[in-house]
Amino acid sequence: MGPQISSLLDIFPTLSVDTEISPLNRDVLRIHLYITPDFRWNDKIHGNSESYWIWVENSETCEIYHSEFFILRRRKFDDDHELNFTIPLSDPLPPQIYIRAVSDRWLGAETVTPISFQHLIRPDTETIDTQLLNLQPLPITALKDERLEMIYGKKFQYFNPMQTQLFHRLYHTPSNILLGSPTGSGKTIACELAMW
Repeated sequence: MGPQISSLLDIFPTLSVDTEISPLNRDVLRIHLYITPDFRWNDKIHGNSESYWIWVENSETCEIYHSEFFILRRRKFDDDHELNFTIPLSDPLPPQIYIRAVSDRWLGAETVTPISFQHLIRPDTETIDTQLLNLQPLPITALKDERLEMIYGKKFQYFNPMQTQLFHRLYHTPSNILLGSPTGSGKTIACELAMW
């Protein structure tokens, strides 16, 4: 029965999972998975597809950080299979997390890949932002375009402090700007300045 058992084990649908991690900041970790089928496909047994649950769990608390349904299709069996996602990080870090790839149909078809945090270097908590300067509000006449002044003159006569600080760069240069500020702070007008 040895050869028969060996051929049955060859078609048992397990996956091999390789990982790549990189912290995006102190609280967010990006995980990139490379998934490789570790079995021989048999159309009679596997049909057109095999489905799996992929999840990331805390090794100490069994808390699940991320879960995803993954379908391995027969026609893409030999292709590269990759998944990208992010998970939260909190202090203290667990010593490691586990990536589990569990078959949705086969009992025992499960792969567990540990990811150690022993040598993980997280960025400092310092955030990089630009402080708002105490500037005199800029009048809409700074646009030097009567049509634009007429459009904005119906809403306001002076740009707010954030728009005043960004005005020159947005209106007079092609520079890129990453602007993050609360709702209602004038981001839409700032974006419009970049378009004119």
